Amino acid sequence: MKRLGHLQSSIKEAVDNLPSGVCFFDKNGFVVLCNRTMYRLAFAITGRDLQTFSELENALRNLPEGALAHRDGDTFLLPDGTAWRFSSEVITDESGARYTQVVASEVSDLYQGSRELAENIAKLKEFQAYIHSTIKNVAVITRENEILSLKMRIHDELGGSLLKLRRYHLHTDGESKSELLANWKKTVSMLKFKSGPDDVGDPLADLLRSAASIGVEIIHMGKMPENTAAARLIVYAIRECLTNAVRHAGGSRIFVVLTQTGDIVSAVITNDGEPPKAEIIEGGGLSSLRKRIEKAGGTMTVQSLPRFSLSVAVPLEQFAVVAH
Repeated sequence: MKRLGHLQSSIKEAVDNLPSGVCFFDKNGFVVLCNRTMYRLAFAITGRDLQTFSELENALRNLPEGALAHRDGDTFLLPDGTAWRFSSEVITDESGARYTQVVASEVSDLYQGSRELAENIAKLKEFQAYIHSTIKNVAVITRENEILSLKMRIHDELGGSLLKLRRYHLHTDGESKSELLANWKKTVSMLKFKSGPDDVGDPLADLLRSAASIGVEIIHMGKMPENTAAARLIVYAIRECLTNAVRHAGGSRIFVVLTQTGDIVSAVITNDGEPPKAEIIEGGGLSSLRKRIEKAGGTMTVQSLPRFSLSVAVPLEQFAVVAH
């Protein structure tokens, strides 16, 4: 008897030292052998000491009031922060006796990992939605840039055509009707078809020729930026000043001072025409120019009195990306 008792005590001690909760119930559902971990878990789930298998089974299906644990799917969370899952199976010993074995396994790391994975998946879905929205916005912004570029070119061509028409009516040069008509056809064609690349040829040289053809001299000091896109924007600014000087101020000379400090290229544009009689209100041409410059990360300042001047400054690196 002592040997049997010692054997039972050794078995109980071995079962108590298991990291998992283990309990055996006889055919009537009463506890035969249960380790300390399972007793602790059962108390947290049922709210009292474990007595029968049906009591534990019912509690695992529906946690009773007063239970210390709470459930998340098939996982039971204890107040100490650990997570457990339960399994049961019927076993038979050598004599044919049947028992129900219940095992509780700690899955704290697995549970925490699954929670973090679920959170990361949720964040990923939010990021995917953000990327999808951003792609749509990029398409819209790209289209707006294309429209703005086309508007600028149409404005330039139309302004040049109007200046030539004015010179023609004033008989200040010998431009023929056929040349004037060809210029207008070029301008109207831009309203019908998509314009080609903006970076073909020398934009400043083209502008100097256009200005000379209407009797206006452009005097520029300093070096144009080597960056073609930046140079094209400076030329847009000069062209706008040319158009306004001839149309509103009766000017015949445009003065451009170009400087570069580090990554910033600047241009100050004036003319020899009559000074404005009041503060200039930015219209279509100046407004479109400002949008283009500010989209490139630059700045634009219009001075009305005592004489008109237009100052622009653009950062070459940022502008090189935006302008294209």
